[in-house]
Amino acid sequence: MVRVQAAPESGKATEQALRVLADALGVRRNQVSLVSGHSSRTKVVEVNADDDQLAARVATLR
Repeated sequence: MVRVQAAPESGKATEQALRVLADALGVRRNQVSLVSGHSSRTKVVEVNADDDQLAARVATLR
């Protein structure tokens, strides 16, 4: 779960959430894209990164 402070206006909260997620996963922002949920509180994202490196990073977040 990612929570942000930005207002849900003009995609500001979504952009902030994607930046926070990219930072937490140790990838560049352009490696994280929104797949669905543009106007919903629930988002589906895609992370374009090496699976093993990404899995190792996620394991450290738990």
